[in-house]
Amino acid sequence: MQISSYVTSDMIFKDTSKEYSHFRDLVSRLSCSDALFWCARINLALGSVGNEKAQGPLFNMLTTRKEKYWLQKTFRRRSKKEGTPSIIFFRGQMLELIRWIVLCCDDHSNDGSTFDDEETKVLFFKCVLMASDIWEKQTFGAALEAEQDPLGIILQARAPFRIGVEAARNSPNLEVSFGRGWIFYQRYFSKYYPCFNEDFLSATGLTFEDYMVCFSAVALHFIDPLNKPCIIDKRTLGDTTKIPEKINMYVRLESQTLEELRLSLWDSKSADEINEDNMGSLNNRPIREKPMYSAPDGRTVVMDPIYFHERVLTSPMFHMIPLKRKTSNEIFAAFGYAFEDYCCDILERMYPSTGNNILMRNEEYHKNGENLQIDSVIKQNSSAILFEIKASFIKESEVNLDGVSFTEELRLKYSNSIKDGKEKVKGVGQLSRTIKQIVEQRFDKLSADFQGIGQIFPVLLVHDNLLDTPLTVDLLRDDFLQLLERDLGYPVNNCQIKIHVLTIMTIDHLENLEQSVKHFNMIDLLRKFVRGRTVSLNSFMSNSHKYGFYRNTHLINTSLEILEKTKTQLFNSID
Repeated sequence: MQISSYVTSDMIFKDTSKEYSHFRDLVSRLSCSDALFWCARINLALGSVGNEKAQGPLFNMLTTRKEKYWLQKTFRRRSKKEGTPSIIFFRGQMLELIRWIVLCCDDHSNDGSTFDDEETKVLFFKCVLMASDIWEKQTFGAALEAEQDPLGIILQARAPFRIGVEAARNSPNLEVSFGRGWIFYQRYFSKYYPCFNEDFLSATGLTFEDYMVCFSAVALHFIDPLNKPCIIDKRTLGDTTKIPEKINMYVRLESQTLEELRLSLWDSKSADEINEDNMGSLNNRPIREKPMYSAPDGRTVVMDPIYFHERVLTSPMFHMIPLKRKTSNEIFAAFGYAFEDYCCDILERMYPSTGNNILMRNEEYHKNGENLQIDSVIKQNSSAILFEIKASFIKESEVNLDGVSFTEELRLKYSNSIKDGKEKVKGVGQLSRTIKQIVEQRFDKLSADFQGIGQIFPVLLVHDNLLDTPLTVDLLRDDFLQLLERDLGYPVNNCQIKIHVLTIMTIDHLENLEQSVKHFNMIDLLRKFVRGRTVSLNSFMSNSHKYGFYRNTHLINTSLEILEKTKTQLFNSID
């Protein structure tokens, strides 16, 4: 994991107060829509080209020679003292600033051209830096204070670490959003929710194909944020296409006005009612649910590219819930079954059962009233990778500074938890019980399937791409080891089969590995990974000379199909 520190306002602007009242006064001087468009542009740049590459160009757009001088001086001093890279802009900071602009600002009479003025750009830049401090206080609070005992620090820092990783994420590649979104809902989710296409049309007014076409049409407007503002006009966006009404319907579905954004973020409170004690932490849900902003004059922008991409990866499922044709539990269950099939098919393409490779999926074992189900296993010679596949969603309301509720939420979704006096077994608990049965050979067929296996790599394969953050991985690894030793009744080192440390693998990892395993063996990768005691599989592979990610051609080819559908629907042409 790359650790960076951010630049604070007082490093460049020596006369700037860090008081909340000063920040609020500075923000209120900005014209609302123009400032929101610049937040969006910065967010788009960070997401598309990456944090490191975007810093310099964005800084040059917003500053004068004076700020450049002080920044260079600050960087030189910091690099000598700390040795860690410094960043100016990051996603969490932009989302934080968006909510304060929404609260404190209105559109000026010359909105649309206010950033032509150099002083306005510098004012905005100052607000950007000050927003970093507010984000940090609201995210980490006192979680890292040295006065606490180490266990208390870990407990309170677990949620902030997740928020911090999310705040610096890059947006998914277009082929991932195009490809996975189309394949997952049309081939897999529809299998377990047969009326998906009909219900999606009822809920949104668009067919799912129309939705994907409109998403790709809008997404292509935002692929070069460093060289253009990336603003569209919702009043004229579809006029040159064959489907203007569908484009307009899509934008209405995914965007919100200033009044709607203000209500959803601040619940009708005014700036005068907010102070340092009641400002609360950023609630991302309103932006997640409608990630586009539309100004009164029709100018529209994507505020956050990650949430925009997530709309085609997860939200089609959530559109079904308000229809109440099935309970939310049934819909989430369908999503879970579909996700398991989706992952197993990827594993089958990676390791078809030939030669020394044997893939087992959805295996069930029964004996004397006992039942055991294994999601997937890859066997090679005397080694096995045992997968437990989970598509759970962490409630955003539980990712907070108290530490306790987030830990309970993690265990509820991915480990063992106690409810009404009964133990509920999930995720790592299921891996533990499966390994116990393999070791004790209580099922004849199971014993035959795992005959000759000398080592097992347990893998929790998840939909949540933030589950491999520091401290979260440590919790799940510790839980797995404790549950396994409890189930076995003795230390794991005494087990006749070598059981390796738990690996958290996300769906992004799996999709990237589909082509990667043509260049190396997954068991070799996992062996080196667990020996290296690295927390994140992504960090290990990103820093490895031998084990790297390769782009998924299956998703790329599917995304090209969507782009062809887009060209055909928009312009009646595939040229």
